[in-house]
Amino acid sequence: MSIRIAFPAQFAELTGGAGSVTVEATTVGEALARLTERYPALASYVWPRGASGVGGRAELNPVIVVFLNGEDVRHGGGLAAALRDGDELTVISAVEGG
Repeated sequence: MSIRIAFPAQFAELTGGAGSVTVEATTVGEALARLTERYPALASYVWPRGASGVGGRAELNPVIVVFLNGEDVRHGGGLAAALRDGDELTVISAVEGG
C-alpha cells in the first residue's frame, strides 16, 4: 500500500530537502522502517538507541510523535497499526517546555 510520510522542515537536511516521501507498507512500523532505510540519518530520531533490525523495533524514540491521519499512533495501535492505501503518517518532534 502506498503511504505518504510527512515530516517537519527541521529534518530537511537529513532527507535531502524532502518534506515528505511515499513508501509501500502495511503497518506504521513497516512504513517507518522504510523511511529510515531510505534516510538512515533519521533512524536515531525515529528509533530508540540500540534498536536493531526492522523486526526488533518495538517502540518509537520518545523524542518524536507519529500521527496516522491526524491521530496519535500511541493511542491507536502503535507500530502495529494497520495502514490502508492513501493513509498519511506525520512525524514531528516531541517538544517539551517549561
